[in-house]
Formats: sequence, structure tokens, C-alpha cells
Amino acid sequence: MSSVTEVFRSRDRLGEVPVWDVAEQALYWVDIESKRLRRFDHATGQIREWHLPERIGSYALRERGGLVCAFESGLAFFDPATEKIDWIARPEAHIPTNRFNDGKCDRKGRFWAGTMDDNLKDHSASLYRLDPDLQVTRLAGGICISNSLVWSLDTAFSISPIRRITRSTPTTTITTPA
Repeated sequence: MSSVTEVFRSRDRLGEVPVWDVAEQALYWVDIESKRLRRFDHATGQIREWHLPERIGSYALRERGGLVCAFESGLAFFDPATEKIDWIARPEAHIPTNRFNDGKCDRKGRFWAGTMDDNLKDHSASLYRLDPDLQVTRLAGGICISNSLVWSLDTAFSISPIRRITRSTPTTTITTPA
């Protein structure tokens, strides 16, 4: 029988996006509402925290080191070693009630991230894809909250916003049932 051991009492306001870094043997996660990124080092038990300038909805580890992040206002690279943020794009700067939420990388190294209406009322959010060449493409709109990005073995994905399912085939054609 297995047992569960508490390693850290985080008291996060909105703890999300646990990501295990195999190379570092460390667990990263965010506290979205407290604008914090945290890292638990499995070998030492040490917790490291980064206080960020705005909420971070999601992120992915980069092969070259650091993270690609979906911050509240846009997409950026974050280097935990230097704490430097390099902004890539802020595609919804004109919609003050929206923020970036869930995001993940696919097998091709593309970071998919969606926005959400922070008031959970309007379908003003979208789904974006950040390609390795840093081109940002809006793939779908009319979403209330982008959440739960999932890929199947044939690289198709689905996203589950409130009351809608959006699907993409391997050719990245977006379909949203009425």
C-alpha cells in the first residue's frame, strides 16, 4: 500500500499547472491569483518562488531552458535563473476583461494557449498557437474560458470551454459544434 506525504503547505489562492521537470527532478506550479511560480526540488525538499508582474495562467518547459508562459496579458519567455521576461505577443490587449488561461505544448513544440473572460460572462476569448518561429495564430474565437487542452495519439486536440467543445484535426482545422 502506498502512502501520501505532504512536502509543502502552499496555501495557494489558485494553484494550477503542475509540471514535472525530469531533468531537474523538480515540480513546478503556479498560484495564478498570487502571481507566483513555484518549484519544488525533490532531492533537497527546497521550494523556490518567483513573484511575477502579473498572473500566469500556464507555461511549458523549453528545451533551451526557461519557460514559455501565458501571462495575464500575453505570451512571453521567462528565465527563472535571471528572472528576465521577454515578451512575444499581447494579442488581446484591446480586451481588458480577458486574460490568458490554460496552455500546453504539442508534439511539434508549438505552445497552444487560450484566453478567458475574467468575469465568466462573455464569449470574447480565443485560442492561440505560438509556433517555434514565434508566429502567433488565432485559431478559434467565441470562447468564454479556454481550459483542458488535450491531445490524442494522432496529435488531434480538444479544448473544453464552458458549453462548447472545440476540436482540431492533425491539419489544425478548427471546428466548433453549434
